This record gives sequence, C-alpha cells and structure tokens, in this order.
Amino acid sequence: RLDKILSRTLSMISSTENRPGANEAGRPENTSLWHFSNGQTCDTLTSAAADLNAHDVLIGGSRPEEQYRNALVLDDHTGIRERFEPLTKLLDQNHIIIITEKAHHGLDLHLFSRNNLYESIFSEYQQVTGPDLRYFSINGKRVSSERHFYFETWTLDRPPHGFQEVTPEARLR
Repeated sequence: RLDKILSRTLSMISSTENRPGANEAGRPENTSLWHFSNGQTCDTLTSAAADLNAHDVLIGGSRPEEQYRNALVLDDHTGIRERFEPLTKLLDQNHIIIITEKAHHGLDLHLFSRNNLYESIFSEYQQVTGPDLRYFSINGKRVSSERHFYFETWTLDRPPHGFQEVTPEARLR
C-alpha cells in the first residue's frame, strides 16, 4: 500500500495540466520537467527523487529563471526562510518546489505549490488507508514543536489538536 500512496502522490505532483509553457503532450517546451538548483535536470520526478540528498531543491515546471534557481541553494546554515524571495518568485511562476531537509531518520520532503494540493491528496489517501495503514493530516500552523511529529510513539489513539486521521469516513469540512 505504501508504494500505491507514493506513486499516487508522485503522479499528482508530476501532473503538468494547465502549466504555462507546456505543449500538447504536457511537457514544457525545450526543457526538462524537474530542475535542481545547481542546474541539473531530470525528465521525471521519480528519476530526480532517486538521488535526493539533504538540502536538495527540485523545481518542477518550465525552465525556471536562472537568478531565482541559483538563489535557492540550501545548506546546514541556510534554510528556506532565508531563501523566501526566490521561493515566492518561482511559486508566482507556477513552479512546484520540493525541498529536502535532514531528519532524525533520513530526509523530510517539503512541498511548495502555488495551488493548494491538500484536498486532492486527502481524497486520494482516503482510498488506500485501512486497518493496517493509518494516515494523518497535519495542520502545520497547529504544530508548536517537532515533538508533535512523533505523536504515534506516545499518543496514537489521541493525536494532538490539528491532526486528523484520514479514513474513508473523514471529511474536510
């Protein structure tokens, strides 16, 4: 089931419908679909994601303006908050941005999009959850500490305020 969730999410993120600069096949004209901040490109998100490391930035869509792409470089001392201007410029141009960050056990992925993807992700995940796979939607504005992200270790049956378990019966509103 986890493979199904990941492939559905990748499919939703990779969709190029209604993106400016796309041709009839849905591909940006004369460009690769995914761009790293260092200038490398990949044709698919799957191939780009296979080699992600901490602090990598993937920019989806037509070729990003070089000045903003080059400015979106992260390291151990520079996070996305320090790169807010190039991030917003790229989002204003309908790019999807995926940023990796070191986590305690691997990498965290942060997805930025001009359009809210929450409803489509919520409904897709409703279809694959069940007794052996639980999925929680988290309102980031309600998270006051990183400890909340590990709630399953101390209160799985009573998640913190702002956390909703996605079940077939769950509703957004």
